[in-house]
Amino acid sequence: MDISVIIILAVIGLTILLAFFVMIKSSRRGLAEVQQKYVRKHWNQIVEEVQTNPNLAVMEADKLLGYAMKARGIEGSVGEQLKKAPSMFGDVNAVWSAHKLRNKLAHEIGMKITASQAKSNLSIFKKALKDLGAKL
Repeated sequence: MDISVIIILAVIGLTILLAFFVMIKSSRRGLAEVQQKYVRKHWNQIVEEVQTNPNLAVMEADKLLGYAMKARGIEGSVGEQLKKAPSMFGDVNAVWSAHKLRNKLAHEIGMKITASQAKSNLSIFKKALKDLGAKL
């Protein structure tokens, strides 16, 4: 085989490897700018809501977490997403706890939480969103 053919094949191989590396690295980067804006906008609305409707604030934060995970390529309900990607979170147990509170709010009649309880859970959701690459 001619040396120029070997060089060309090596360059093509290195180019493919480089493209693959860039693709993997960019998929781990986080959220695209349009997704960042969406998350920030909705997060600010959630924070405003916490004093007047703490239940809704927690439920909306859980939905926003689901949106961010879907944006990162993780499909399913929030519970399914958490099962698929626990390593994306610094404290997945805390995220599960916040998600379970959301489920209680959604499914138990008359379930109410205080603004203080909501704020505590919102701090967990905020950390989880940051773990996914959101800039809040």
